[in-house]
Amino acid sequence: MGVADALNSRIARFSPRGVYIGRLRARGHGIRPLRSNILPGAVFRPEGLVWSGGHLFVAMNGNDRIEEFALTGRLSRIFAVRRPYPMFFGLSRGSARGQVHNPFGIARRAGTTYVADLNNSRVNVYGPAGVSRGQLGGFGQGPGRFVAPFGAATGPDGSVYVSDRELNRIQRFSRAGRLIQIIGSTGSGPGQFLEAFGQGQLQSPTYVAVDRACHVYVSDYRRVVKFTSSTGC
Repeated sequence: MGVADALNSRIARFSPRGVYIGRLRARGHGIRPLRSNILPGAVFRPEGLVWSGGHLFVAMNGNDRIEEFALTGRLSRIFAVRRPYPMFFGLSRGSARGQVHNPFGIARRAGTTYVADLNNSRVNVYGPAGVSRGQLGGFGQGPGRFVAPFGAATGPDGSVYVSDRELNRIQRFSRAGRLIQIIGSTGSGPGQFLEAFGQGQLQSPTYVAVDRACHVYVSDYRRVVKFTSSTGC
């Protein structure tokens, strides 16, 4: 198991029993001079990560890019940045297609990667080779839109779940990008998201996860809230 330890700028590794077995052997860990932190393969404030197909995909919040590593820690690619990396790695931050600014949650299924791009108020979508395939949403408060997308997860059916810590809701999209469901809303009733702490209520939802039965788990202020789907997957 890998854990993104953002403030220490490292990726910690644990055995299935929870025993620490070291860190990912990638280029550089910890707080280093700025130039070292922006070199290709540098681990600088990792926020989201996902294992897929024997590789590790990491949302690097400190240098605004998505990097793919082999299990050995060798850099495989930087998403949406052309080779040779030493020439182009600085072009990953921005608002153009495929670029990110303040990435957090990351999810992957069937070769497609989804990244919560907080400052651009969207979820970027990438193909197997790290090339942009467009985005989900954009800035706004209406259905299918985001203000502060933070967490991303995929369900067993391939649908994509995205948390918005400002709009206090989780939105579920189909693989084709169609909005399927909105979980929660701003208010004080059951299943709503606000500063109250009653059953099903949340304050600033961040990361989200989905199990095989399509139960949705949301990290909330000092707790994790579980939602059960009445319709299954």
